Amino acid sequence: MKNHLLFLLIISISLLSCSQQEATKENNIEITTTENKNAHSYKKYYIQHYSINPKSETEIQLDQGSKDSVRYLKIGESLQRTDHHLNLTLTLKKITDTGANFSYQSKFDHRSFGKNLIEKDQGEFFISWTLE
Repeated sequence: MKNHLLFLLIISISLLSCSQQEATKENNIEITTTENKNAHSYKKYYIQHYSINPKSETEIQLDQGSKDSVRYLKIGESLQRTDHHLNLTLTLKKITDTGANFSYQSKFDHRSFGKNLIEKDQGEFFISWTLE
């Protein structure tokens, strides 16, 4: 009976230590925070994939080239772009005579690539109504 209790105690301690190791591994993720690191890339993406035009003093039109792909964004509203690696929020900040100012927040998770890393970035960029 003592051996049976000792065996159960050893198994319980082993299971407890395994769950603590997983929790430590989950909490051991490196998180980097940057500012404007990806601004140029996101600006380039939206210029290449959307035609962006003013609709009014407070709203823009984002058109991907088909009737179903037209979106409207008012000042303060956001677009989300998400997949299993990237979470990007793009917010319209200001509309001027020459273009639109956007802010963004992104989070890129590298864990499925074998890195224990999450990169967070935030920043701003300007898209002109005319080609740059």
